[in-house]
Amino acid sequence: MVAGNTTLTAYAGGRHDDERPLQQAGYKMSAGMPSLRVSVHRSQDLSGADIAKWRDLQASDPLLDNAFLSPEFTIATAHSRSNVRVAVIRQGAEAVAFLPFQRGCFGIGCAVGLGVSDAQAIICAPDFSFEPVELVRACGLGLWEFDHLVSRLGEF
Repeated sequence: MVAGNTTLTAYAGGRHDDERPLQQAGYKMSAGMPSLRVSVHRSQDLSGADIAKWRDLQASDPLLDNAFLSPEFTIATAHSRSNVRVAVIRQGAEAVAFLPFQRGCFGIGCAVGLGVSDAQAIICAPDFSFEPVELVRACGLGLWEFDHLVSRLGEF
């Protein structure tokens, strides 16, 4: 499912400023998935194992077959935009999903390369389930804007 080309927003409420430290220690998502943890990283700080897992998840789902959803696009964008981040969602020690985003002022996040990219997504297996408001909040964001969401998920 592609959520059209109208800008949509996942709102999490609350206010966070740009000086808020990243949640390197992780944020435990509580809504029915207590074993999921979210940590936020600069894209260039992702481990080789995380990048390989991102590629594997992307390759496992034809819906995610888009260069704008690749770790390479996110890392390349980060070379010219210092606010690019990636939320890594883990179940136990295993990365199970990735949310690349750009962090703006006042806790407003947007898709990486918004305006250039024609696809945004949570990089995950087709059967992955999550609570979108908690994910946005775990990223330290009040909202996340996107305009071409690629998803099988009904959460957004």
